[in-house]
Amino acid sequence: MLGSFMFYDLHRLPQLQSHIGRNTALVLQGGWPVILDIIRRKSEMNIRLVRYTIWSRILLASLGSLAILFYRPVGVMAAIRNKYPDLYKGFIGVTLGSILAFVFNDSGVVAAATTMVFGAPPMIYLVLQELRAAAEEKPGVHHDPACAC
Repeated sequence: MLGSFMFYDLHRLPQLQSHIGRNTALVLQGGWPVILDIIRRKSEMNIRLVRYTIWSRILLASLGSLAILFYRPVGVMAAIRNKYPDLYKGFIGVTLGSILAFVFNDSGVVAAATTMVFGAPPMIYLVLQELRAAAEEKPGVHHDPACAC
């Protein structure tokens, strides 16, 4: 699909082309040196944004919390996947979209962080709900902090 869009955009008038069309033309004309230059420039921009924008902290916190939640506590993500299969697929899509935005967008940190805003908070909420439900199922466990029982 991406290749089709690149082909289409490449054959439009230069003033109508997007970044993809212009970059495709540059790569076709210059080859590997152009690709390496694009990667270098995007990396430099993302490093600069990581240093100076609050979005980098949001991105790192979101990705870090989701990475932890996929492995700990054991079985919670499987329970969410079984209970909410479509929502779980959406979380995977948001995470993948965030990674792709980071890699391919000029300001990848900002695009990735704003994408993760739609995935991380609901996922954290569902994990907390699953943990609460699991704790309530255990007999003899009381979780009301206001009660001194």
